[in-house]
Amino acid sequence: FRSIPELYFSVDNIDRTDAIVGIAVAPYIGLHKSLQVTPSRSGDDALEAIRDSLIANENTFNAAGIAVAWRLGMVTLRKISKTGGIETTLSYQGLWCTRFKTSHETLDYGTIDPDASEPDAEVTYFSNRFDITISLIRRLF
Repeated sequence: FRSIPELYFSVDNIDRTDAIVGIAVAPYIGLHKSLQVTPSRSGDDALEAIRDSLIANENTFNAAGIAVAWRLGMVTLRKISKTGGIETTLSYQGLWCTRFKTSHETLDYGTIDPDASEPDAEVTYFSNRFDITISLIRRLF
């Protein structure tokens, strides 16, 4: 651990400034798609035909993949009294999930949606967010 000189990493009127750098790996991410259709109580032939069509086109699956996540940001603490303060966190977080496999093969978009624009492409997805948190801090002892 090494401190960053205050000249390069400080905020005016703030008592403490910290950097956040984090990475996480999830070796197992599960995806499950299922379908449950119950028979119509009305005995309507049209509803029964829809039910039969859904069951005929059922494509349920179980798949497992991996994920990598990261977080970069900054935390500031400003004292507002002898026992309290305000902590503000600004961070960027990302998540990438990939390498999904079923018991037989690699999971592709066509398995999830037969009308996908690239049905043979492997399922992978990325999400990100910007997070702002404000916490009121009170020292109890």
